[in-house]
Amino acid sequence: ELGVIDALITKIILRERIVRWWLGSDVWLLWAFPRGRGKLSVLKHRLKYFFTEFLVDENWMDSERLFREFVANGGQRAITRYHIHGMLTEKTAKVKHEGINIAYYWPKDNSLYQEEVYGLDLIWPFIRSRPRITWIRLDGTMNMREVYPCLDAYIRPSRHDGGSRLIRECRLNGIPVYWSEDGRPNLDEMERFVDKIIQEKIHR
Repeated sequence: ELGVIDALITKIILRERIVRWWLGSDVWLLWAFPRGRGKLSVLKHRLKYFFTEFLVDENWMDSERLFREFVANGGQRAITRYHIHGMLTEKTAKVKHEGINIAYYWPKDNSLYQEEVYGLDLIWPFIRSRPRITWIRLDGTMNMREVYPCLDAYIRPSRHDGGSRLIRECRLNGIPVYWSEDGRPNLDEMERFVDKIIQEKIHR
């Protein structure tokens, strides 16, 4: 996160341009108080944004949804543009494998807030009810060029998201995705999605 002192040093003393990269949760905290994130922490985030925004030259975000939410909550002073960072741009070759491999995102920070953001509280019982599936945890540190070739599907029942790089890369590689893009995960839809993946794998 961009601190006030760092921003002042960068802008006034070093005379460099400041570009702030927004994640989905950063924008969410401008207007929401998610479960697992204390009100003081959220207010601190908002105050830091307020006191540094006049020093920022550009805001970068990777989805139209974040752009709309950002502008709706007062983020209009600096230039705001789309920017996709670090995405794979080449398809990986599929590898034949036994069983069904489905991935989900679980960051290393396994806090109550992360559970709320990425719907982990919905994923745990879902995984336990389907033990025959090989569930692959993605935590942001894996070499995805090695994962995508043997992946059958990806689920992401998030309650708030930006333009997820994993979603984009899965679609690039033809990997079916369940994603609650509107922030309202539906367990029935996720169940139908996974059952369809199972049936397609059986009859392939």
